[in-house]
Amino acid sequence: MPFSIVILVIGLLLGITTLIGIFGNFAVVLAVSWNKTLRTQLGLFLVNLAISDIGMSASCMPFAVATVLFHKEHIGETFCYFNGFINTLFSLASILTMCSFSVFQYVSIVLPFERMMTNFRCLLMILGVWIVSGFLATGPIMHWGRYEFTSNIFNCDYFHSNHKAEISYDITLMVAGYLLPLFVMIFSYTSIFAALHKHSSRMTRTTSSSSITSAGAAISAGTKLRVTVLLIFLTLLVCRTPFFVYLVFVVAQPSVSIDFLSQLSFWAIYLHSASNPFIFTFKHVEYQETLKEIYSTCRCAIVRHCCAVEEGLEDDTNNDRNKTPTDISKFPKQEK
Repeated sequence: MPFSIVILVIGLLLGITTLIGIFGNFAVVLAVSWNKTLRTQLGLFLVNLAISDIGMSASCMPFAVATVLFHKEHIGETFCYFNGFINTLFSLASILTMCSFSVFQYVSIVLPFERMMTNFRCLLMILGVWIVSGFLATGPIMHWGRYEFTSNIFNCDYFHSNHKAEISYDITLMVAGYLLPLFVMIFSYTSIFAALHKHSSRMTRTTSSSSITSAGAAISAGTKLRVTVLLIFLTLLVCRTPFFVYLVFVVAQPSVSIDFLSQLSFWAIYLHSASNPFIFTFKHVEYQETLKEIYSTCRCAIVRHCCAVEEGLEDDTNNDRNKTPTDISKFPKQEK
């Protein structure tokens, strides 16, 4: 297929998504490492989500961009399986981290025991995310499922077949990569909203003139949480549902060509990885202030370095100007 404007536009869009995903998620990791007060249980989940999305952006999307621009029709089997492995690993790690994060919020808000969610249990949840993701990603390598390069989606996707191994693997991906996280998140956030509603009703009944401010703050926090959850579900449905529908077609109609849907499903997942920092992290005031502090510190350091270089150049220039000219009379005259 000749190089065309359509391919160029697709490559540019994927490239922009790649840069946003890399720099946005890297900013999350940098903010947590910069500010010690952000190194909390919440920060642990946000950093893990950022790492998985960085993996999607830095490892998967550049491959898709290069394949779009150079329009490769086939690649080696080893590299194809590697591409399929990292695609599946980081994609599952991202959505399972969001699922674990919803469970963390459910336990922290709904359940009455403040110490029930310990640091050790948070680490176990994060470890479980990577174990499950790694196990499912290595399925085709262990002959459970199969990766196959498809030039239409510029990536290695899941092989269309009537074999029981491929069908069972695709069904497992549907459950682990969409249905289970979706239902867990619906249960967690529904329970959180119910608890917040009860708390708001109780505060409204018992509010006196001296506690109106605290009640208003609680209601405002609940409103922000509702908006955040709405954004989480909207992006989840928009960016992950095409992949679920694609797997349904792969299982139900393996002989039917669904190139457009497969292309849309993978690119929607890439977009999801790029949008997660703006939904989960950048809305927090602490992260905004930390990023502003990092920017100010780096800017001041660059300005000081530039000033120091300019002062050094001026000193060298002044030293050259202050040097006395060489007296030619000191040299012996040549005899004629």
